[in-house]
Amino acid sequence: QELVRFGFWKLYDYAYNKGLFKNDKTKTTPFMAALAIGWGYGFTHLMLTYVAALSHATGPGMLPSPSCPTVSVFYVNALITVGMSLAHIIWNLIAFDGYNQLSYWRIAFVFVVHMATVMSSVVITGFTGSCGFAIGVVYLLLVLALYVLWWTITTHNTLISRRWVRVN
Repeated sequence: QELVRFGFWKLYDYAYNKGLFKNDKTKTTPFMAALAIGWGYGFTHLMLTYVAALSHATGPGMLPSPSCPTVSVFYVNALITVGMSLAHIIWNLIAFDGYNQLSYWRIAFVFVVHMATVMSSVVITGFTGSCGFAIGVVYLLLVLALYVLWWTITTHNTLISRRWVRVN
């Protein structure tokens, strides 16, 4: 998925700086592109993940979560999916800024946090009673990504901070 994120950035960079739209006066800023692609990425993740869980709802009654038998699998999946969809937007802003600035630590941060989030929601939820822990890890990593985005905006002269605080 991170290769796809990088591919989106390369496609945007090529189209707007070297390709078809290089002379377009109405082109989007890198911030707007990162935000829009992040929303699309997050929404696609939400639809693919949650619709896949809904496909198992073919009869009456509750389908319990394997990791928390007293909770519906749809409820657990919804909480994890919403957190990850919001995280995709934040990760995209951080990653695009990292690609534009050649900031390898931001790119690595997005990769590591993405992998940790996926592992917590996939591997940990296989153990009985662990759904609360997995949901907590997803949202904890979301807050960490929000902090890194906030730190990037407020302390560095990056493309994102120039867009939000109007630094030239």
